[in-house]
Amino acid sequence: MFEFFRILGLTILGIIALLVGGFFICWLMLWIWPIVVIALPIAGLIYLVELIRFIKPKKKNKK
Repeated sequence: MFEFFRILGLTILGIIALLVGGFFICWLMLWIWPIVVIALPIAGLIYLVELIRFIKPKKKNKK
């Protein structure tokens, strides 16, 4: 019986920890969402420039 209560208590503590962690993550995202909205288009632009530079054929010098 003691083992059952131990497992039940650990399960309840785990659920509480997940809820507190989820609450903290939501609160954190509310604070940093403007940075994410600004950073994503800039990162996409940099990715496209690098992709175009990689795909573009390189000029070979023939002497």
